[in-house]
Amino acid sequence: MAIVYSYPMAQVETSDLLTGTKTVEVGEPTKSFLVSDLINLTITTLVETGATGYFETADLQGVTVENGIITSIVSIG
Repeated sequence: MAIVYSYPMAQVETSDLLTGTKTVEVGEPTKSFLVSDLINLTITTLVETGATGYFETADLQGVTVENGIITSIVSIG
């Protein structure tokens, strides 16, 4: 089995794949997911649920979400 920390660091692209597990699937639950699909799911969930919060990413110093709408983005640099 590979040692995860031995892999080189890289910039994430929306076309990159992530390995994950579909919890409702029997048999072979391990799947690949596109980063872009995860982004779209996150945005859709924020909007549909009316979520409010604050988060940071590698490229963004801060994103504020109020009632499912992004109200503020502070970029790094």
